[in-house]
This record gives sequence, structure tokens and C-alpha cells, in this order.
Amino acid sequence: MKTKFGIVGCGFPGNIVADTWEKGLLEDYEPVAVWVRKGASGRMR
Repeated sequence: MKTKFGIVGCGFPGNIVADTWEKGLLEDYEPVAVWVRKGASGRMR
């Protein structure tokens, strides 16, 4: 069973986590949510 996690913010730290997961380096984890402020800049995947 994978550990579920959420990312708060899409700034530098959030992008590091997202990139690491996308590369398959967090295989025991499953992202379930991302929270950003309305109008905040961030990249969508």
C-alpha cells in the first residue's frame, strides 16, 4: 500500500517533490492533492 501525500504550494519546494515523484524516485508514495492560493503561479501537470 502506498503512502498518500499532498503538496502545499507550487513554489520551489513543491516542484522538487513533484519532479522527484515524476521521475519515479518516490515509488512508495502516491500524490492525492495539490493546494495553491487562487491566482498563484505554478505549473500544471
